[in-house]
Amino acid sequence: MEKYHQTEFSPRTGRPSTQLTPLRLTGRHFPDLIPATEKKANPTRQCGICSRARDEREKKIRRGTKYYCADCETPLCVTPCFRIYHTVANS
Repeated sequence: MEKYHQTEFSPRTGRPSTQLTPLRLTGRHFPDLIPATEKKANPTRQCGICSRARDEREKKIRRGTKYYCADCETPLCVTPCFRIYHTVANS
């Protein structure tokens, strides 16, 4: 066992990534209310994550939200979509 044990870590192998990590995965983001406009006092938009989902009849699911990420400018449900959008790379 001691023959194969190493106390030092070997460097990473393989090709380094050519794509930059998206800003939404690196910074600290907080949900905020979508700002009011002249025409709408309480505006809502479709959630960026929920609107991609489909129901059993293959129709798009529509869910309105009044929250968005001010840094990303993406409307998102507070739970769980906000966390998913900012932690999962392919969301």
